[in-house]
Amino acid sequence: MRLVVISIGRLKQGPERELTERYAQDSRISAANSVFAALRFNEIPESRARDAATRIAEEAAAISEAIPAKSVLVALDERGDNVDSAAFARHLGRWRDESVANTIFVIGGADGLRLICGARQN
Repeated sequence: MRLVVISIGRLKQGPERELTERYAQDSRISAANSVFAALRFNEIPESRARDAATRIAEEAAAISEAIPAKSVLVALDERGDNVDSAAFARHLGRWRDESVANTIFVIGGADGLRLICGARQN
């Protein structure tokens, strides 16, 4: 199973970018006994549309294009449900057992997130 973070906007150079790059290269992710094949980050540029509704729609289309088949989406949103580590591990285990190829973490832009894809959502 691959872990993919799709985000609107790009990380600037600095501590956050360095930590992200170091974590993506962490040997624990790609170790032989790991259930994860890889960790990948896909940063999508913010829309330059003049109004928020158009920006959200353009960003949703770009996110949808970046989601591969056989994926589970995890939308990261401050209004969403909090899931503790044990529950999240159970979700990952279930998705692995169901042969899900990708777990996609989606982070929307400043105006919010709207998903317009046919990917499986749990």
